[in-house]
Amino acid sequence: MENCENQKFNGKEFVIGSVIGATGGALTALLLAPKSGNELRGDLNTGAAELKSRAGEWKNTAYDKGSEWKNKAAETTSRFTQKAQELTRINAG
Repeated sequence: MENCENQKFNGKEFVIGSVIGATGGALTALLLAPKSGNELRGDLNTGAAELKSRAGEWKNTAYDKGSEWKNKAAETTSRFTQKAQELTRINAG
């Protein structure tokens, strides 16, 4: 059980690290590239639009995963409740 939780946490850390790394790398490349002001602003606008699009995709993925985890939690809770009720009846009888 603990190993599963560590894998989920490490996966989350990896995604966060990847997003931060990609953003930092893109900004560094844009700012260090020899371009005119107009070209740089255009590139920044394009990058911002792409980031906004990706953020929407990540939001949808997070929403889907959250719903999936919520359903699993409800299902598991229901099974535990049923098992507890069965054990209570057995012990009471």
